Amino acid sequence: MARASIRLWVLAAQLIVLMLTPASYGGTRAQSAMQQLVQASLPLLPGFLVLSALISVVLVRIVLAAASELGVSQFALNLLIRTLVLELLPLIAASFVALRYSLVAANALGHERSYTPLDVVPFCSACVFAVLLLAVSGALLASVIAYVSVYGLSVWGLASFNTLMAQIFTPTVMVVLGCKTLLSALAVAVVPFSAVADGLVPRSDLVVFARLMAILLLIELLSLVSNYY
Repeated sequence: MARASIRLWVLAAQLIVLMLTPASYGGTRAQSAMQQLVQASLPLLPGFLVLSALISVVLVRIVLAAASELGVSQFALNLLIRTLVLELLPLIAASFVALRYSLVAANALGHERSYTPLDVVPFCSACVFAVLLLAVSGALLASVIAYVSVYGLSVWGLASFNTLMAQIFTPTVMVVLGCKTLLSALAVAVVPFSAVADGLVPRSDLVVFARLMAILLLIELLSLVSNYY
């Protein structure tokens, strides 16, 4: 068991190195990578935006109502941006791509034939791109919803909103957010496909998803410690 786990971690590291190597996208793999980029992102984007909008609207209503009752309305927007953009949406984006693309694709590939790590690279790169695209799109949508909920459709709140965003997104916070999102994207890419690259039939989706969620929660915990401690 321990030897198999170590081998999977080594394969995961190998996949990450191959994704960063330009030579991995030569020949027909370049076309395959482009196809997978489209398949992993465009079909998922509308559903994720709807989900992000619903979560944002519900959370905005709850926070604004609670802040108004407690007399701390001036801190509501700050809390909303931190909760949605910094914490929730990157994690939701990674989970969404894992459930809708990477787990399904890895399971299908594992039952077709044996794949080398180089053959799996287009799928892994597509996962990383999809997570980053969904996280950025969801963050922009949540920011717009939060602004409209507080200031309405008026442009007079842009100055104070921009000031607040500058106070929240300091260089340190931006680095932590970027690292967290990128690490989450890499986890979504390499965890489900590690067994496929080894030529093994993947374990059940539940086992792989549980392992992936444990890694994502660990990344989230490290980001919380980096931002607030």
